[in-house]
Amino acid sequence: CRSTSEQAPGCSAVSNYLECDLKIYIDSDREMERLRSLLMENMATLEKLHSVCESAVMYGGSRELNLGGVIVDNPTVSLKSLTSVITSVIQLQQEHRNHQQRLLRTLTYGSKQAPIGDDNYLLLASSIAKFDSSTSGTEVTVPVRKTSSSPC
Repeated sequence: CRSTSEQAPGCSAVSNYLECDLKIYIDSDREMERLRSLLMENMATLEKLHSVCESAVMYGGSRELNLGGVIVDNPTVSLKSLTSVITSVIQLQQEHRNHQQRLLRTLTYGSKQAPIGDDNYLLLASSIAKFDSSTSGTEVTVPVRKTSSSPC
């Protein structure tokens, strides 16, 4: 009925989705990976916002900031929140990298987790090497062998 009041004429009750018995299966590992990748993709933006809030706190006190249409009401609180978020993202990224390295060390090529002919094992190795080379500044190359019999 598009009225602001629930008691307006023509308005009727709708089903309450909280009372419905919805079966929701959430893959927590997948959702955590999505959050990690989203935060890592936007890490430069978080750091830029952190530096803007930091300079506002140092020089301007607690005034409002207008950053491209986004208004930051309290730079001091925002700075604390951004510091916490950036620290958590860095810690999460370190744990992710450690997990991938442990996984790569424990996987045996030809096992059930990394069957022969499956390129996921090789993709994991090359992605870890690429990540390590981008973070350490030195390039690490991992030879990637073609496991399929196709000529491509």
